Amino acid sequence: ILNSGRVASNSPNMQQIPADNKFRRCFIPDEGHVLVSADYSSQELCIIAVGSKDPVWIEALKDGKDLHGLCADLVFEDRWRNADEKERKNLRTMIKTINFGLAYGMGPHKLSNTLQITIEDAEALIEKYFTVFPSIKKFLASLGSYGKRLGYIRTYKPYSRIRWFEDWSPSMGYTKDSMKIMGAIERASKNTPIQGTGADMTKLALSLLRETINDNNLPVKIVMTVHDQIDTICDNEYLSMWTDKMKELMELAANRIVTNNLLKAEVTVSNCWEK
Repeated sequence: ILNSGRVASNSPNMQQIPADNKFRRCFIPDEGHVLVSADYSSQELCIIAVGSKDPVWIEALKDGKDLHGLCADLVFEDRWRNADEKERKNLRTMIKTINFGLAYGMGPHKLSNTLQITIEDAEALIEKYFTVFPSIKKFLASLGSYGKRLGYIRTYKPYSRIRWFEDWSPSMGYTKDSMKIMGAIERASKNTPIQGTGADMTKLALSLLRETINDNNLPVKIVMTVHDQIDTICDNEYLSMWTDKMKELMELAANRIVTNNLLKAEVTVSNCWEK
């Protein structure tokens, strides 16, 4: 288990298998069985939306709109509205990088490296982004301040799981080393409630799935989990019933934390492991 609460794996590390299907399709179920996988649609984005209470994000995710395109429209304004298809794709990618980067405490240096733009342009882009979405800026700033002030951070209710920062002390001064530590704590304080809450949710889903399989002696096996995706192998004859039950249990776990029914699960069926 990582500090954020996300599950790690080894021997083999399934989370490092390339997403390319030419690698993933090497993993196949036994004859007469099928692989049933479920993951959460925009899990981290929904967690950010609920935590920040940003009305644009919540409405977009609730209505199934293109959140990244909508954000690009608001951030880039006339540049987006007058852009051709190629330019819009580029602008949307830039905003998508920021949207997902929020869950990792992304700063201007990382954004600069990822988008291959200057530090100055990255700083200006982040500043404009937070001008458009002040509730998200306030949400992240409050998380960072909380962790630096108290030396720990929590995931969302009802679990409120604590991550302690071992390098923190109430008497830290303003030396170069202490400022570096505080910077790391601030980034982790922004990251952990988002990724950690996702981890809480996924582990709850795993528990509900396992309990249902064992209590009902179902012809289903949980074989792996990669971030918010859970993969099972199911007897062909039970496929229809299990796909419905898996979706139901995944969304039950989500709704115990993100209680507005914003988070939905997507279930896929295949004869091999696929992206």
